[in-house]
Amino acid sequence: MAVRRLVGVAAFLFLLAGCAGKPADRSGAAPPASPASSAPATSAAPPQAGVRCPADVTGLEQVRFGPGGASNLGGVILGTGRTGVVLAHQTNGDLCMWLEYGTTLAKAGYRVLAMDMPGYGSSYDAQAVPIDDAVAAGATLLRGTGATKVVLIGASMGGTAVLGAGTKAQPPVAGVISLSAPSVFGQVNAAEVVKQLAVPVLYAACASDGSFTDDAKQLYAATPAKTARQLVIDACFSHGVDTLRDSTKIKSAVQAFLAKYAPA
Repeated sequence: MAVRRLVGVAAFLFLLAGCAGKPADRSGAAPPASPASSAPATSAAPPQAGVRCPADVTGLEQVRFGPGGASNLGGVILGTGRTGVVLAHQTNGDLCMWLEYGTTLAKAGYRVLAMDMPGYGSSYDAQAVPIDDAVAAGATLLRGTGATKVVLIGASMGGTAVLGAGTKAQPPVAGVISLSAPSVFGQVNAAEVVKQLAVPVLYAACASDGSFTDDAKQLYAATPAKTARQLVIDACFSHGVDTLRDSTKIKSAVQAFLAKYAPA
């Protein structure tokens, strides 16, 4: 009986150790643990984007791109308009989470790139790519496909990424929309970056989103007053992409921003 107890205790301690050492993600969610987030053992062809939502990406143009002409990032393009929109997702998903809104934008006349962020989905082998450089590369891709101006929209992690990319993308983008962005994520310190932001920017978050609400206010305050900046805080209970579904105030503000600075 004593031996059995010792074995049971040892097994419990082993399982406990396996669950430790996993710090919470600053964006409020852990990266997805799906096959799409891991490199296949052997694959000669680039990975497809949207494996978690195959029905939603059927018929869409699959693209490969990256900083400096690389091809380690993946995404899909919706629409054929002359005004481009890059959609950058948050940590608890991939490009699939943006396809509903991306379809809405495409129907409104925009050319949309829904991209997998570095280390996610079809961009699984791009972990070393800074998230803001990845978004800037997405803007370059859209211009290469025919967009004459580009807007960057990001949620949470993606919201931080688009702020950094807004200071890097050349030619300059028409505007940046940041939803529920943390002030710092990975290699991007948005609280410092936005001090150099010179393009129109919209910060939005739900009032109940804890530190992300405070971050939106901080980022707005750090943005130069001469920059066309806007802050929208609504009494909603969502985060990131979901704010566009659950907050009429935030969705309307995004639509008005696009109509003013980057009409389709």
